[in-house]
Amino acid sequence: MKFARLATAALLLAGTGTVAHAQGETSTPNTPAAPAAVPAAVPTEPAVGLTVYDTNGDTVGTINQYDGQTVVLDTGDNMASFAKTAIGANAKGLFIELSKSQIDRAVDAAEQEAGQKLAALLVPGATVLSSDNVEVGTVKEIDAAGNVVIEREAGPIALPKNQFVAGATGGLSLAFTAAQLEAAIGGTPAAPGA
Repeated sequence: MKFARLATAALLLAGTGTVAHAQGETSTPNTPAAPAAVPAAVPTEPAVGLTVYDTNGDTVGTINQYDGQTVVLDTGDNMASFAKTAIGANAKGLFIELSKSQIDRAVDAAEQEAGQKLAALLVPGATVLSSDNVEVGTVKEIDAAGNVVIEREAGPIALPKNQFVAGATGGLSLAFTAAQLEAAIGGTPAAPGA
């Protein structure tokens, strides 16, 4: 019977902020503090627009593109691609184990190396392939304006140097498909999606 009275007293007193103890004593607990602001959720997965930090907590850049596998990071000076696995998460958010300056130096070095490879390939007589590996002609010359003149069966055409890359096979390649080239010079229209 004593237990039933204590339980009833506890229920009645619970609404008043008074706590009933087993020995029948009562006390008033400290007034609870105002609830703390709920911290914003810290991202744990890459998404376009999120900031990425280095391991020191310094900003490296913002995610510009993400396809589920590859993260393209914009450092403000360069764009750099990384596998999703290179991006981690900690209490601050997303991070990468490289600093902004390390990434920028690596991108600059890669661009310089690619430029040197391309310069070595851009010589008269070099075969020019499209990005889909179709032979489109040979380099005739680089004109005074810096355009690359390609000799083709249908006649020569001139394209800016920035439309050429060192191809995956190590040869000289255009940055677009053969169908896109034909469409651009007024030949056969490019197929949809090409």
